Amino acid sequence: MPTETAVVLHLAIGTVCVIFYWMTFFQKKGSPRHRRNGKVFLLSLLAVLVTVGGVLFLSGRTFAPERMVQFAYLTVCVVTVAGTAFLAIRMKHDLERFRGLWFKVLGILAFAMGTAVLAAGIATNDPMPTLFSVIGLLYGGAMIRFAYMNAPVHENWSLIWHLNGMTFLFNAVHGTLLAVLWRWLVDPSAGVELNLATQIGTMLGSLALRLWFGARYKAPLRLTARRSALAPA
Repeated sequence: MPTETAVVLHLAIGTVCVIFYWMTFFQKKGSPRHRRNGKVFLLSLLAVLVTVGGVLFLSGRTFAPERMVQFAYLTVCVVTVAGTAFLAIRMKHDLERFRGLWFKVLGILAFAMGTAVLAAGIATNDPMPTLFSVIGLLYGGAMIRFAYMNAPVHENWSLIWHLNGMTFLFNAVHGTLLAVLWRWLVDPSAGVELNLATQIGTMLGSLALRLWFGARYKAPLRLTARRSALAPA
């Protein structure tokens, strides 16, 4: 497959991914359409990762060590975040199954790779790896804490993890897209500062969405049960 064809395929699947992200967002939460659109979104997101790998391979850039590490790390992060968002609903009646071996392995892997990417960013004085490391460190760290904590979990734990995943994916879906659109429509010569701006902006957007949905559906950021829920009747 020529590189140009792979790029067109990547753009087409990416467009589907963005459309279904917002179709899921605006549907009534928990409705059949919401669930159906959400599944299409997650499948298209995984397809986007495959096409990114195809574009890198066909362009001959896959074999650059730094690109291989970055692609592997971002793939792990996206799979981890998307997996928790999907399985939190599928396993909402089985806490121990949800935070079982798969959850622990992905959490530790994301955190460890985030640590390595942070070290590489600091060593090379490159702000992008340093920024990207936040995803693995925060999300992987929260997974490790949740997997091994002995305290009673919040009663809405499944919704908390579903919202964690879906709002974190706002950054994955829109961060690079906004930079590409800016270069295409406004300034083709924009450099790394643009990438930093779009990534930081969409990370903050993810946090804003998480706080808003958390307040609306009583699913706060904390993972432990409320004190009132632990008080004797």
